[in-house]
Amino acid sequence: MTVAFTPPQQDLEQLKALAERLSQADGPLELLLGQGDHAQRITLSPLVAQLLQASVQELGDGHTVALVATEQELTPAAAARLLGISRPHLVNALLHTGQLPYRMEGTHHRIALTDVLAYRDERDRRHAAADALTQLTEDLQLYGQPAGAP
Repeated sequence: MTVAFTPPQQDLEQLKALAERLSQADGPLELLLGQGDHAQRITLSPLVAQLLQASVQELGDGHTVALVATEQELTPAAAARLLGISRPHLVNALLHTGQLPYRMEGTHHRIALTDVLAYRDERDRRHAAADALTQLTEDLQLYGQPAGAP
């Protein structure tokens, strides 16, 4: 099951303000539900607090947020779309080399959504590190310098 939430334009400021408040919270996160005598205080678990904070941040940035059940399995075409790569590249470079686990259902590949998301997150971390290293090299004006040059 997948459910998508797209923030209406009129809610963006409120979502941004809430995201800011959530990011500044230290310690347990508590919600007050209701008003007056019927108000109920609930302390959120760290997982629920993290889910709320991440969702509100993305919505506040104007992004659609999709809630996807993680037991879901993907076809190579769907996994490739999620990763932003071609299906043949996914099959040949990721599945058949063991970089991304899969199972066979008859003659069809099936990939767990959790594995695709974990791979995407790790790939994004590697790309961010490479970008940071490139920026540092450019900032230090080392890019394009001959070896041993001052």
